[in-house]
Amino acid sequence: MRRAAVLTDFGDSDMFAISDLPMPRLRHSDEVLVRVAATSVNPIEWKIRQGLGLPKWLWRRLIGSPMILGQDFAGVVLEAGPEAAGFKAGDAVMGVQPIAGSYTTHLTARTRGRRAAITHTPAGVSSGDAAVVPFAGLVAYAGLVVHGALREGNSRVLVVGASGGVGHLAVQIAANGLGAEVIGVSSSRNEAFVTGLGARTVAPYDRIAKSEYPQHFPGWEHSFDLILDCVGDDSYYTESAPWLLKDSGRYVTIALPSFQPGRPGEDVGPRDGAVLVAQLARRYATKRYRLVPGLVGLPAREGLPKLARWLAEGKVVPRVASMYRLDEIAAAHRESEAGRTVGKIAVHMPDSP
Repeated sequence: MRRAAVLTDFGDSDMFAISDLPMPRLRHSDEVLVRVAATSVNPIEWKIRQGLGLPKWLWRRLIGSPMILGQDFAGVVLEAGPEAAGFKAGDAVMGVQPIAGSYTTHLTARTRGRRAAITHTPAGVSSGDAAVVPFAGLVAYAGLVVHGALREGNSRVLVVGASGGVGHLAVQIAANGLGAEVIGVSSSRNEAFVTGLGARTVAPYDRIAKSEYPQHFPGWEHSFDLILDCVGDDSYYTESAPWLLKDSGRYVTIALPSFQPGRPGEDVGPRDGAVLVAQLARRYATKRYRLVPGLVGLPAREGLPKLARWLAEGKVVPRVASMYRLDEIAAAHRESEAGRTVGKIAVHMPDSP
């Protein structure tokens, strides 16, 4: 038997039930069975728990039954299929589940093809550190490299939300992995943390308003190659990007813009959805705006090995802000929902190896 945090229905964090379930079996020749040591909580997961973003019936179909949320995992391979090339029993691994499924002690993962999202955990990296990197790290990598077109070399990047789960990894990937000059936007209380990650300087949003950037930072005018918005503050696109970005610069966000009518999910009908699509299409037509998809299309095959290498080299060091047990998953969700986490939230499994 395996143990899992099962979502019994959409709603508050008390909708989780810790349940014993049958062990998963390998269904494909390239799969591995993983004994999970740790997972993490990403904001997308409590949004799914609330039934936001898509109709609830569609979430149920995508997640399957029983409903087990969670993207990230780190653990040890217990069994490898005959075509799981490069993986064997005993290997320490880290990865991302498609859509959901990692709030459990055991899971299966594909190792080949477009659904492959697993790599070896570098020696010396703890399961807690490994578990908080894959999903947020891939979102950051996609925003910087795939959609932001950032390459190694002399570039200037503004990371909005630089102390959060995606943001603190994005700062390190850009500065330490790709050699860019990074400016972070965070609260003043997190300024030292963000500069310690590799940011050249920090614009504290609680002390300097965006409208005051020309006064305080006159050298920033038309000097940025990329703005990566990790919080979904659309005003950075509408108000700041025209002054900050070079003519060839890009604005990339990991969240839908705040001009979306109504609330996300079932409260947004076909008409509002059509308006949103039209507005996004107009922005994409400028070739300066990009949106990172949260659950599909992440560059796992390209990005995960690079994230693992940067972990091994010490260029990316995740900040684990809090650590919970699986039976404390509701409390972990409540902390994430509060929106004050500096770094990531890890969840350890019972009897973790």
